[in-house]
Amino acid sequence: MEMRADGAPPEILYHYCDANAFQGIVTSGQLWLTNAAFTNDYTEHKLLIKGALKAIGESSREPRRSPGDGASPQRLAEMLRDANVPYIFSFSPKGDRLSQWRAYSDDGMGFVIGFSSAGVGAACEEARATFRRRSGMECSIALRKAKYGKRERREFLTWCLGIYGDDRAAGRTSSDREAAIGIWTEAAVHKNPGFREEAEWRVVWMPPITGAGRFDSSSIRFRVAGSRILSYYALPFRPDAIVKIRLGPGNCARERRRRAALKMFLQASGYDVGRIRCSKATYRPVR
Repeated sequence: MEMRADGAPPEILYHYCDANAFQGIVTSGQLWLTNAAFTNDYTEHKLLIKGALKAIGESSREPRRSPGDGASPQRLAEMLRDANVPYIFSFSPKGDRLSQWRAYSDDGMGFVIGFSSAGVGAACEEARATFRRRSGMECSIALRKAKYGKRERREFLTWCLGIYGDDRAAGRTSSDREAAIGIWTEAAVHKNPGFREEAEWRVVWMPPITGAGRFDSSSIRFRVAGSRILSYYALPFRPDAIVKIRLGPGNCARERRRRAALKMFLQASGYDVGRIRCSKATYRPVR
C-alpha cells in the first residue's frame, strides 16, 4: 500500500542532543533510531491504531461485501493489536528553540546538529538498497513529517480502510497484511497534539515482516541505558550530511575555548562544518 507524500522537508533539519549522543553520532557516522516504545510520549504509535481498531469494530458489524478470500476485519484487528513497533530518529525544523534545548539537550548543556535533509534522504535510500541486496526483502525507511490532528488521522483511515474494503471484495489474499503494514507505518508519524509546537520530522524504520507476528531482526542492535537494555537501528550517513553545529545556551561559557576543541574533534572525525555557532538563547540552567 503506497503512502502519500508529506511534502518537501526544510533544507536543514536539526537534532538536539546531549554531549554523549553528540560524540556518538559524530564518531560513528550513524543515526541510532530508537524503538518508539521508549520515547517521552507514552501514546507513541498508539493514536492511529486506536482509531483504526474503532473503525474496524464499527465496520465489522456491517454486512460482508463479498465472500472474498477469508480476509476479515477481525483478523486485521488482531494484527494491529500485535503492532510492529517502529524505530525513529527525531529532527526539528528550528535550530535554536529554547523548549527543545531544555527538553532534549541536557537542559541546554548539549548541542544541536544540523543535517542536510537531502543527506538524510540519501541515507534512507542507501539503507533500502543495501537491505534489498543482502536479504532480497524491501526495507521501509523514510524521512516523514509528524502529524498532530484528528482530521489527518480520519482522512488516512478513510483512505486506507477504503482500499482494504475494496481488496477484500476483490478476494486479494494479502489484504490483511498490507493494510496492517500500512497502518503500522503511518501510525509512526501521528502524535499527540500536545507535541505540535515541535513540528517534528523523523526518520521512520519498520522491521520487515517475515510472517504472522514475526519480523526480521537481523538489523537490530542493542545498547545499555541505565538499568535498561534498549534496541536500536543504526542508519549510516555521509560526512557531508552534517552542515551545522551549535552549542547549547548552557554550553556557551568560555565558548571560544570550547569551540576550538569542538572544531578539532570534528576535523579529526572527518567533518568540515565551517563556523560553529552558539545559541542566542540567554538561558542559564540551574545545576
